[in-house]
Amino acid sequence: MKRFIATEIWSKVWFRKLTPTQKAFWFYLFTTCDCAGVWDEDFGLASFAIGGDVTEQDMSVYGDRVEKLPDGKWRLVTFIQYQYTKLKSTSTVLTGVNKRLAQHGLPLVKGYDKGMDTL
Repeated sequence: MKRFIATEIWSKVWFRKLTPTQKAFWFYLFTTCDCAGVWDEDFGLASFAIGGDVTEQDMSVYGDRVEKLPDGKWRLVTFIQYQYTKLKSTSTVLTGVNKRLAQHGLPLVKGYDKGMDTL
């Protein structure tokens, strides 16, 4: 699965303040979460994959960009809005995203209807 990434992330103050391991972990989270932006907690695998030790305490450096769900999984808060801007209400991607959101007990995303944001 391909993911969009903002090239300006390198100039963001919050990102520049991260250690190299925390930066690698952010990209790991971003690329291994499901289509709804939810990551199944596995710090051992993450540490192995990025070549540096990460723990739950490392999640705090991302502030309100991540949140822990009641089932112990983690959600990248703005993932859906960034990855799937203006999804049509009939989109199969939206169907898949909403299916995963429902599985996680999260609110569903409403798609855009044809012509909704145009003249």
